[in-house]
Amino acid sequence: MTAQMPDFFEYQDKNYCIVGWTGGKLATAQDFGMRFLSGSTADRRGYCLWYGINNDNMLIVKSVEIRGEEQESSQHNYQQVKRENRLFYENINHIVPLTGYVLMSEHMKLSHLYDKSPYELFEIEIEHGKIVAIHDIGEATRQRLKDGDSSEIPLLDSSGKTPEEAIQNLETMWNFTATILPRRYDYIYIIALYFRFKEYIAIERSKIS
Repeated sequence: MTAQMPDFFEYQDKNYCIVGWTGGKLATAQDFGMRFLSGSTADRRGYCLWYGINNDNMLIVKSVEIRGEEQESSQHNYQQVKRENRLFYENINHIVPLTGYVLMSEHMKLSHLYDKSPYELFEIEIEHGKIVAIHDIGEATRQRLKDGDSSEIPLLDSSGKTPEEAIQNLETMWNFTATILPRRYDYIYIIALYFRFKEYIAIERSKIS
């Protein structure tokens, strides 16, 4: 599958990719009355969300970037803004009432960790939408990899596998991330796309049961 465009987080005048979260669900464009069609194989949703922190230290959706075609069924009053040749709906300012953690990275793929590259990786701790702390976990995560056996790093590979074997491959990768990150994430971006594991694996298993 073509790598999918992630959502983004604006932090300290820099843009990071959201590569995982746990404790509930983040927002979708549908929450704001927006409906989109896919714009390309790399944007099946047709949009991406830009998150940030407001003056009350709350997690918010700041804007929706339009990457596909908006459907006629959309119902909202937001106005389009063109910025750097890209279209946005701005000033969304929607508080996300999450209690859990959001993982944000300098790169969109956690697979960049596998080569132990020195890049930024942060874990955002959130309670009822309020930012409690932002932890820099990049160096600690790389150290766990250095201390481990690189031959144990699983690869996402479904070629030539039965459906059951392909699902097992996904679960192996999901379990591996829990050994290098501070906790197990329900939603994680690995290699090419977001695997919403609890939902995705249940659906895939139902197909072969």
